[in-house]
Amino acid sequence: MTTDTTRPLALVTGASSGIGFQLAKHFADNGFDPIIAAEDAELTTANSDLQAAGAHADALRVDLATEEGVEGLHRLVRAASRPLDARCPERRNRRRRRVRDRY
Repeated sequence: MTTDTTRPLALVTGASSGIGFQLAKHFADNGFDPIIAAEDAELTTANSDLQAAGAHADALRVDLATEEGVEGLHRLVRAASRPLDARCPERRNRRRRRVRDRY
């Protein structure tokens, strides 16, 4: 991800398609640097689409139903070295509350 600490940072999980992708796109279109996460292979295409539209996006393919997945996402967010200005965690899986609770 290109780091521009003047731009707000957004975290969107479940961002490989559907509402999650549209939320990430909305953030990117409005000057945010999105960090997107999902567990499926479509995440690569979603990240490419966001970058092609000019977003400074970063993506992590991860299963957030696992503690290791949550920790991996946490490391990526911390590596941005700036606070999250927005977060949109997917709520499909009750165990994913760990992400919501962490941020």
